[in-house]
Amino acid sequence: MAIKRTTLNNILTNLEAIADSHKQIETWGFGDVWEIGTSGTIEYPLMWAVLEPVTIGNRVETVNFNLIFCDRVQKGELNEQ
Repeated sequence: MAIKRTTLNNILTNLEAIADSHKQIETWGFGDVWEIGTSGTIEYPLMWAVLEPVTIGNRVETVNFNLIFCDRVQKGELNEQ
């Protein structure tokens, strides 16, 4: 049986490629939620990936992410939803 292996860097490269090819996403990032905006200027809409705890079972390692997509709320909160 062939084992398909990937690394965290491969996954992040793929997520970045998705963000870069999307016509609306302007900024992409990875890290804890509190790190959003700490590494420079954000141009919205933003895509941010948060790594969740990795689980290992049955010789399988499962990597989960929370993907956050956000935009700036305009005055009057007309675009809040």
